[in-house]
Order: sequence, then structure tokens, then C-alpha cells
Amino acid sequence: MYRVDKGTEVGLSVTLHPSSALEKGLTSGHVYTWEFGLQTCRGALRTSEQVETDEMIFSEEAVDRLMIPLEPHYDIRCEENIVHIGPIIGIVASNRLAGLQEMLHRLRRYVKNYASFGGAVIAFSNEAIDVDKQLVAGYIYHPEKGGWKAGVYPFPQVIFKRVPLKKKWQKHFQRFIGDRIFNSGTFNKWEMYTWFQSSSFLKTYLPDTRLFHDAADILEMLETYGSVYVKPVKGMQGKRVAKVIRQEDGLVVHYIHSEEKEELFFARSAEMLIFLRDAFSGNDFIVQQALDLQYEDRVNDFRAVMVKNGEGRWVCFGLMGRNSQKGNIVSNRHQGGKIEPAEALLEQMFNDKQKVSGLIREMEGLALLASNVIENCGFHFCKLGIDIGVDQEGRVWLIEINHRNPNDFVAYFTGDKDFANRIRTANMLYAKRVAGFK
Repeated sequence: MYRVDKGTEVGLSVTLHPSSALEKGLTSGHVYTWEFGLQTCRGALRTSEQVETDEMIFSEEAVDRLMIPLEPHYDIRCEENIVHIGPIIGIVASNRLAGLQEMLHRLRRYVKNYASFGGAVIAFSNEAIDVDKQLVAGYIYHPEKGGWKAGVYPFPQVIFKRVPLKKKWQKHFQRFIGDRIFNSGTFNKWEMYTWFQSSSFLKTYLPDTRLFHDAADILEMLETYGSVYVKPVKGMQGKRVAKVIRQEDGLVVHYIHSEEKEELFFARSAEMLIFLRDAFSGNDFIVQQALDLQYEDRVNDFRAVMVKNGEGRWVCFGLMGRNSQKGNIVSNRHQGGKIEPAEALLEQMFNDKQKVSGLIREMEGLALLASNVIENCGFHFCKLGIDIGVDQEGRVWLIEINHRNPNDFVAYFTGDKDFANRIRTANMLYAKRVAGFK
């Protein structure tokens, strides 16, 4: 990577050490098009033994034309007569400019291994975006000082969404940088289920699921399976989930709403249906076969953490086991669930190392295929949380996918304290690749 300095030369020029120019296939005296994101200028290449091998000296006019910040370190990519300088990685980290500074400490993990990807890392918000001038106001990472500097910067080449980008900005950025915005788009549980049903391989891993239309959707599934889950199509973090269990004398409903948990008994199905309609009012919801994922009165499931690496491939960065509080119906940490290494939880369940190894391979393969199917549906993500169940017979089930910026930090609770750092470094290496710097 190269440091950028401003020189005293008149006109448009860039100066490199002769060996650096030779390494990049550049010829002294030749006029190249220098490109920094959407900014370009034409200027002659000069060489000088007085310049360090990891240094680029831009004339003042070239710095102004390219609007290139001097704080970061950059890579160079050359093709024919164009020299690309970058990458410029934008992170949408806040909805308002006023709240952006408070988010900077949360971004420190993304730049912890800055030397592995480099470039201009710009944190910005939904607020200060100038489409006409192709500028954003925000903060740029300063690798020498290890901090952030406020300023106004050129449009990024790639955008990593940590918070949603307003639709009008999304359209404007897509116009300029194309499909270089990731963690964009969203889908619900029912859409996911229908996509996976179309895969001959994945559909064998899916629990029976229906979109609720009328009472028959619940009653028929209760007749078949004895118990079902009722979930909002757009639910998150195990909130607003009900488990309905058919008994000889009636129906038991375990219901979670935010932090509140209820257990209710209904002698008649009509009463139960009225309760569910009220509980999920205003929302579409699905009815799903309840799987036997209990072990020692706890619900167990697993999360495969899928991350795009610097080569643009999905990789399983980790497989975690999650077990609920005793008697609870969901395993989410927000509802009191505990996190541990997947292997440890599986060994408790089956006490057979060979079986455990086979289950881990099966879950990782399932998560990889599910990630690729989602991507083929037209979405651009850099990480996914694939939730998987293993029942008492050792059968593997695909439960759902967390795609709304899944929490990297949960693996900390398995004892792997560097896990989040590895994920976020991979996110930045992927961003660098998407920006055109491999």
C-alpha cells in the first residue's frame, strides 16, 4: 500500500519511485488517467529516487481534482492507461449526522486490521449526502493516528450498510456505483420458505410451514403434528412467538411478547384462535410444524455464521450452539438463551464423536447452500446467520435466516474473543474486492 503526499509540482502529475512504477508497469513521462472513485484527472507520471517505494506524491492540482484524502493508505490497480487508486469503502453507520460520532467506537473492530485492506474508510449517515456534488459528510479513518477525522469526502466505491439506507439515497448510489451496496434488501420468513421449497435439496430440510389464512391452517397442522409454532412473518429475536400444544382436554399456548411470557389454557379451539388473532393482529403470520429440539427441558438449536471472504466466497466462520432457559420455547439470547460451541452441545446431546462430526459437516454444507440460494434470489449480503435445528433422532432442519446485520459479537460467549474481529476484517476484505481491488 502507498502513502499519499502533496507535492509542489505545477500542473497535474503523480510521482513514484522508479521501482514502484516498474512493478506496476507504468512508464515515466506517460500521461495516464488517474481515477479515485468517481473522480478522475489526466496527468503525467514522474519517477524520482527521492520518493519512498511506498509513497505517491500528487501535485496540488491533482489532489484537488481527485479530492483524495491524504490520511489513508491506498492500493493501485492499473489497466491500460487508467490507474485506479483505492479502495473507498463507505459504511452507513447512523441515520443522523449528530449520532454518527457516537457510532465510531463501534466501528473500531472494522478497522482493527486496517493494514490487511487499506483504502479510505468513510463512516457516514443518511443525513449529509450531496448527490449533485457526489459528496458525503462524515468521518474518515486515520491509520497513523488510529482515530477518525471529520470532513467531506467523495462518494465511496462500495457501501456497507450497518443501518438501512434511505430508498432515495439507495437509488442515487446505485446510479453511480451499481450493485456495490451490500446488506441491501430484506425478505420475510414466508418468502424464504417459498424460495427454499423450490430447491430439491433444501426442501427436504424444511419443517412443514403454512401462511395463515384461516382456522384450518392451524387445526389441521395440530391434528398432524400435535404442536405448532405461530410466528409473525417479519418477526425478529424470538419476540411475538407462540407455541400451541394439543392436549386431550384442550390447547396450551406458550406466548412470548417482547420480554413477557405467558402460558394459557383454552378448552376450545375457537378461544385459542381468537387469542392468536388478537396477539398477531395487524401482521401476517406463519404456522410451522414444531420440531422436537428439546434436550433436558431446553430448546436447542444452532447458528452457522456465514461470511463473504476476500475472494468473494461464502465461508462458515463458526457454528454455535444455543440453548434456551428451562421451559422456554425459543433459544434466542435476547430471551435468556445461552451460547456455547456447537460441538460441545452436540456431544451432550448424542455422546458420539463420529456422529457429531457428521452433523457438523452436514450443517455447514446446508448453511453454504442456503446462503448461495439467497444470493441467487437477487440479494447482496456479506454475512448471514443460518439457524439450524437437530432433533432427537439426529435429523437436521433448516429453521430460518437472520439477514438483518446479524450480531457478530454473540460468538464471544463461546469463549472465542477474536471472533467478531475476524468477521469484520472479512467484511472489509470483501468490500475491497467489490470495489475492484483484489
